Amino acid sequence: MPKLKLAYFGSPSFSAALLEKLILDKSLGIEIALVVTQPDKPVGRKMVMTPSPVKVVAQKYNIPVFDNLKFVYPEERREIRNLNSNLKLKISNLDLCLVYAFGFKQLIPLDLLRAPKMQLFVNIHPSLLPRYRGSSPIAYPILLGENKTGVTLFVMDEKMDHGPIIAQEEMAITLTDVRSDMETKLTDLGFEMVKKFLNSLTREPVNALTYKPQLHKQSTRAPYMTKQDGFIPLPVLQKALKNEPLTLQELPQIIRKYVEKYYVEQAKGADSSTWHAGPPTIETPSTSTSLMHVREDAPERKKVQNLLQRSSKTIYDFWRGMHPWPGLWTLIEGEPPRLDTLQNDKTSEVKLAGKRLKIIDMEYHVETGHAPSLRIKSVQLEGKSPVDFPTFQKAYNIFT
Repeated sequence: MPKLKLAYFGSPSFSAALLEKLILDKSLGIEIALVVTQPDKPVGRKMVMTPSPVKVVAQKYNIPVFDNLKFVYPEERREIRNLNSNLKLKISNLDLCLVYAFGFKQLIPLDLLRAPKMQLFVNIHPSLLPRYRGSSPIAYPILLGENKTGVTLFVMDEKMDHGPIIAQEEMAITLTDVRSDMETKLTDLGFEMVKKFLNSLTREPVNALTYKPQLHKQSTRAPYMTKQDGFIPLPVLQKALKNEPLTLQELPQIIRKYVEKYYVEQAKGADSSTWHAGPPTIETPSTSTSLMHVREDAPERKKVQNLLQRSSKTIYDFWRGMHPWPGLWTLIEGEPPRLDTLQNDKTSEVKLAGKRLKIIDMEYHVETGHAPSLRIKSVQLEGKSPVDFPTFQKAYNIFT
């Protein structure tokens, strides 16, 4: 049987790892005719133009790369063009396209998605869809304290992460897994699922495949993360180190926004004026009102209570989901920024007073009969090298 001819769309390092696995596994019976990735970007303090990890792998194996693409939509052409060269490829010459963490800036029209011979753009999405659609599906389950995630293969349609499911498998998240660990584990799982799927295409016609529609009413979004999302006020971090309960206002903004959208606003109209999530009070009227909309028996109530009452675990999970990028960081030697300023800034970094202190490593312990404990192991002050936390504390005595 002739090899399946496909294009691969991806950009970050974990997508590059999957691409290399596909290239090296000769049992798959595929030919990767083209790799599509994001353009080179300036990296580091010197802003050196750097290719994406997927581009590096493609060049290593002499596969043509489109890194500044344009889709041509007319029915008679339906091409992918590279604006940096004269390269172009008719999508109808491909059997199918695989997509893993490409980072589309715009949605692709349906007629283009159905242009390959098998009419398939297959997306490998590292979450259990319909939960965590969007750009950060690996980080969100971790930073929200969930104990499982997974990989979903689905057929792309004209909406974001919306198409019917081909296959879905779960994977546990352990208490020590950080985001980079799950990137590796989910990529390995995704490869095995893709391998099984591609092998099935060689045994039976594509029209024999069965798909499962997503439960769209259960969908949630995991938006693109920025460096601002890793900020935590110093007083909140100090409370977490003592495992003192938090208010909703004190939750890291990326967690708070998700909680307010998906845990709190689902039962509007209920009167639960006697409900609160623990000893602290809610600091803003709008937040208090929305929290009162969580029903007495709703599972969301328990999730919110855990986030607020178990502050050590909440902030530890937040660090795990943010590690290694954008990282968890706070400010010292200055007034903290107003939270509403952080929320409203969408286009650029806010000018912050004080110096950034990045939390490089943390440790969380749970022992029977003892309260959970959170410990900072190493930090990096802006403009300085990373140091162990006792050394930093001895020099600055910031944490009391």
